[in-house]
Amino acid sequence: MRLFIISIFLTFVVLQNINAAPQSTPIKSSPIENKKILNEDSEDFFPPHTEQDVKLEFGGIGGAFGDSDAKDWHYRIGIFKKNEFLFERYLVWGVALMSNQSAELRLQSDLTSLFRLDPIWQSFGIGFSQFVWGQDGLSNLVNINQSKFTGYVDLGPHAQLQMYYGLKGLAYALSFQSWF
Repeated sequence: MRLFIISIFLTFVVLQNINAAPQSTPIKSSPIENKKILNEDSEDFFPPHTEQDVKLEFGGIGGAFGDSDAKDWHYRIGIFKKNEFLFERYLVWGVALMSNQSAELRLQSDLTSLFRLDPIWQSFGIGFSQFVWGQDGLSNLVNINQSKFTGYVDLGPHAQLQMYYGLKGLAYALSFQSWF
């Protein structure tokens, strides 16, 4: 048995150098043969990508929400923050103020983040909104009549169409948005 082990050792380690451990450090290869043609100017490199996670919205809302009449149209401005809750899964939350003395607390996410669908569904999303009527104060936070489910579609990078549905009926909004 000892003779068998020595013959294997001699065959694969000593006699054949290609099967042995490397005798020197490996040379790193590069796809660029002549490195002298590279310009080492710092302006050649792009700055690192920064994630834009704050959104500012300006637009209008109409329909049945708060104590507003269904045919009225109100201006609104909002600020929202995007948080990553899993790898490339995002949740957007924030507040919007309306010209009829009410506020909207919103939580939304795109369909790709929720259901692992194709990237084309990233323009569509669902969410939840709670409207707080300014004259009633914070008691509307528990009022289910002021709650609405939200569906939205991004109309390009700077516009969003939203549909709200709740116990009081249907509301709709068009917003212009910018990410910072």
